[in-house]
Amino acid sequence: MTTKPFLQTSLVGSVPFHSGVWKSQKKLSASEESKLLKCREDCVAWQEKLGLDIICEAEISRDTPVKDWYYWRNSYVLYFLQFLNGITLRDINDDKSFPYNINDRIALSDPKFINEDYYQTRQFTDKPIKICLPGVVTAICRLIHQQYYPIQHIETLMHDYALALRQQIEALIDCGVEYIQIDDPTFSINPDHTFDPNHKYYGNPFLQFKDKSLQLATDVDKKNTKLILHLCQNNPFKTIENYAAQTIREHVYFLNQLDAINNLKNFDFIHIEKPNFINHFDKFFTEDIKQNIVFGLIDIGDAVIETIEDITKDIEILLKENINQKTDFIIAPDCGMKGLDFNIATQKITNMVQAVSAFK
Repeated sequence: MTTKPFLQTSLVGSVPFHSGVWKSQKKLSASEESKLLKCREDCVAWQEKLGLDIICEAEISRDTPVKDWYYWRNSYVLYFLQFLNGITLRDINDDKSFPYNINDRIALSDPKFINEDYYQTRQFTDKPIKICLPGVVTAICRLIHQQYYPIQHIETLMHDYALALRQQIEALIDCGVEYIQIDDPTFSINPDHTFDPNHKYYGNPFLQFKDKSLQLATDVDKKNTKLILHLCQNNPFKTIENYAAQTIREHVYFLNQLDAINNLKNFDFIHIEKPNFINHFDKFFTEDIKQNIVFGLIDIGDAVIETIEDITKDIEILLKENINQKTDFIIAPDCGMKGLDFNIATQKITNMVQAVSAFK
C-alpha cells in the first residue's frame, strides 16, 4: 500500500530582514534589545503569513557590525564562534579569509546565548522552530589554527569543535527546539578540487575525519528534536570561473559519498540542493538511504522567480520517484536568503508554499 508522504515547508537559515544588532557575550543595551525583538517579531510574522510549516530563527541576532562582504556572508558562522573559549577575533585589516585566531584549546563558553535566540523566537509562534549551527568543516574553514593546533593535530581540533557543537545541540534539545540544522559541505567537497584556494591548506587532512567528527557532534539523545544536515554545496561554486566543469566534478564526488552520508545515523534529514539530485533520483530513492530529504528547490542565487507550475513539476517528479516510500519531505530554498531582495524572496516563497499545498 502506498503511503502519502508528509510534506512540509521551511526556509534554510537567513532571511532578508536586518536587525542591525550583533549579539555577543556583552549585554545588549535596552535600545538594541528592543530593536532585535521587533525585527524577530516581524520576521516570524512574515514567515507565518507566507504559510511556512517550520519557522526559522533566521539569524536575526547575527547582523555583523563589520561592513565587509566576507564578514556579512559568513556572519552566521562567526556568530557561533565568538561563544567558544580559545578563539579571538583578528584585526579586521588582516586577511579576512580567516577572521579568528585560536590561542587556546576551544570549548563552548556557555550555550545560553544560542538558547536565548530560540526562546525569543518562541515568544512569537506556536509552530515548530529551526535553529541553524555551523558544522565542523564550516567552522574550521574560518579559523587560523596553526599556532595552537598544528596540521598534525587537525583531528584534535575537529574533535574539540565537535564536542563544543554537541554541547550546544544538547542544550537546544533540552530547551525543546524542534529542528536543529547543521550546515556542513563536508560530503560535497572534493579534496582534489576545493572551491576556495584559501582553504586548500586543509585538503585531505581534515576531510578524512569528516564522518567521525559529525558523528561525535550528533551523538546525543535527540528526544523529540529532528536533526538536519545541510550540505550547502551549490552556491559557492558560482563564484569561480570554471563553474560548469567544477560542479560536474563535485557532483560526481558527492554521489560517491552517499554511503558515508547513510552512516550518519543520528540525522533525520539530509538537505540536498537541487543540482545535486535533480538528475540522480535513482541514487536517492533506490539505494538504502536512511534519512528523509529536504529538497532545496528554490534557487537563492538567482533573482528569477520560480513559477508555481515549475515547482509543482519538480515535486511531482520527487513523489513519482519515491520508490522507497520515504515518509517525510521538506521543500525549501537551497540556502539562506539574506542576499535576496525582500519582494523577490517573498514571491519565491509564496510560490513554493502554494505549490506544496496542492500535495497536502
